[in-house]
Amino acid sequence: MKIAHIASIYDTVSEEIGGRCRLIYLLARMQQKQGHQVTVFARKDSRIEGCRTVSPSKVKEVPTPRRISGWLWRRGIESINYAQSYRWIGKSFDIVHNHLFEEASIVGRLCKCPSVTTIHGGAPADPLHTLLMRLYGVANTTGLIAISGYAYQVWKKLIPKTLIGYVYNCIEPNYFPFVSKSPSINEFQLCFVGRCVPEKGCHLAIRAVDMLNKIGYPSRLYMAVAPYGYSAYFERITRMAKERPYVELEVLPENQRLFERVSNSDVMLFPILSPESFGYAMVESMACGTPVIAFPCGSPSEIIQDGVTGFLCNDLNDMVKAVLKVRELDRRKCKELVENAFSVKATYEDYMRLYQRVSDSI
Repeated sequence: MKIAHIASIYDTVSEEIGGRCRLIYLLARMQQKQGHQVTVFARKDSRIEGCRTVSPSKVKEVPTPRRISGWLWRRGIESINYAQSYRWIGKSFDIVHNHLFEEASIVGRLCKCPSVTTIHGGAPADPLHTLLMRLYGVANTTGLIAISGYAYQVWKKLIPKTLIGYVYNCIEPNYFPFVSKSPSINEFQLCFVGRCVPEKGCHLAIRAVDMLNKIGYPSRLYMAVAPYGYSAYFERITRMAKERPYVELEVLPENQRLFERVSNSDVMLFPILSPESFGYAMVESMACGTPVIAFPCGSPSEIIQDGVTGFLCNDLNDMVKAVLKVRELDRRKCKELVENAFSVKATYEDYMRLYQRVSDSI
């Protein structure tokens, strides 16, 4: 097939950058290896081996303010890029895979080829987003794809007519260092990876290690955080970490260092307080052989096999009790789950089935 991917003009598509950028990179590379002709419309510095990369937009890439005006500005810039990409595409592809969502509500009908759109992220939390999503469902003809069963059920309530299924995000399991045994028997080594925002529960991870030390189980916590907005919360977490000799906080560490620390941990804590649509951190942790303990808020109930690759807990007390059982788990099972359910091969096969479904329906 001749496949086109449309990525954000703000993000570099690369294996080194996580989230949506890495998914596009891995999926496009796998498609190319399987004999498909792949073109990726992305930022100019994006490089994907074996694939053609195109940046048709003449719009200057500018920083986006973190306010509603900035959100609208970015949507406008992305919409122009999206329209210019579709004008360039014309009718020359068998399938167009769009990775921008809200923008397509404005110019989605410009696409003259069969198309699918992956909805990266959760359901809208405010009336403006909700209205835009409903308009998208009415105005656009592309097949929409969610990133988990949980996300599919949420989006089905908003845009049921064009939602065609869900496909899990993927990683390259061999990219992550695997450790088969816990490195220390004298103390528990915990880790937390995620954005430093209240809904990710950074403060709860610190409280969990406090409780473990208090009840006589020596424990340490490594935290790798990304401070996006919420400066007061970030300052609070930084202060809490400095007050505790057993908590180490790093901001945006290099990937190699990050994954080495994760693979040498007994467990990753994932105490989220709002529903998670997918949760890359959980899958990456299990690829390292490190089980995950999470609250069953959204996708963790799908991603974690309770009692096999981690534990699902209802509250902080349950989470602390679960930490005491993590060394009973077989870390190889964590790696096997990722290889079977969240590998590039599995995601590639699922997407190709949906591509064919959409093409056959035209």
